[in-house]
Amino acid sequence: SDTSFNSGLSTKFNKPRYEYNLVRTDPQQQKLTSFVEPSRTDPSKVSPQKAAPRILPDISADTSSEPELPNRTRLDQVRNLELSSVVELLNEIKRNANARLLDMISKHTFVGVVDFHRGLAAIQKDVQLYLVEYQNMCSELFYQLTLTNFGNFGTIHLGKGLKISELLEMPEEEIASSCFRFDEMLKDYFRIKLEERDDGCNQQHNNMSSGIGVHDDSLKAFNELKLGGGKKDSPNYVIYRISDDKTQIIVEQKGRAASYDEFIELLPENECRYACYDFDYTLPGGAGK
Repeated sequence: SDTSFNSGLSTKFNKPRYEYNLVRTDPQQQKLTSFVEPSRTDPSKVSPQKAAPRILPDISADTSSEPELPNRTRLDQVRNLELSSVVELLNEIKRNANARLLDMISKHTFVGVVDFHRGLAAIQKDVQLYLVEYQNMCSELFYQLTLTNFGNFGTIHLGKGLKISELLEMPEEEIASSCFRFDEMLKDYFRIKLEERDDGCNQQHNNMSSGIGVHDDSLKAFNELKLGGGKKDSPNYVIYRISDDKTQIIVEQKGRAASYDEFIELLPENECRYACYDFDYTLPGGAGK
């Protein structure tokens, strides 16, 4: 009967939740990945790899006009290189894999950053809360992606290119002997194309991760923050959002905040945002950090 049915529903949903069964985060809640959809651009211009939202276009706060995606190459066929050194490294990863750790990482929910300076974050799996070194986790992730996709990366063309001397922590005189000697190997295996002019330029880079396009102005915005060094006109924060068509991440705003707390207040509540903040930046007069 309807009465018994409603009674059953009432019992089910009014069942008390004991404290030991409560979780810090709800596994049913919306994730950042739910905001990202596959690109609908011309397949001939899109890499087979889905690129992670990492580098961001530099545009004004007025986002009515979205920057166009640059050309990205497509691999028509996946190569099976079977290089013994790469196979050996992959086998080493498999031998040392921990089943419990793999399960935790694959099913975890991100809780929040605990300590930026020490690179610590809290994640949760079921009712267990874990403290992890997210910088080391990211390094291991991209190391394994490099081995898994070795020789089969998509490519991102960087337009006028980036100076190698600004990307590598090494003397300029060592760049030619250390980098250009292996330029063909870098291009074939890693999709990194170098061009000898002045101190050298990186014209092309690999596209390792998922889905979202990279614009030339994205690199400019990232480098302004990374290489600004506290210059008067350099930002100490950049805030990004997902574009309206959900195919790329764009710059919403950038600038200089007197403190981290002031920067946090700029982030809208209950909306998806990515952001970078330079903790080593100090404003004139001693403010900052």
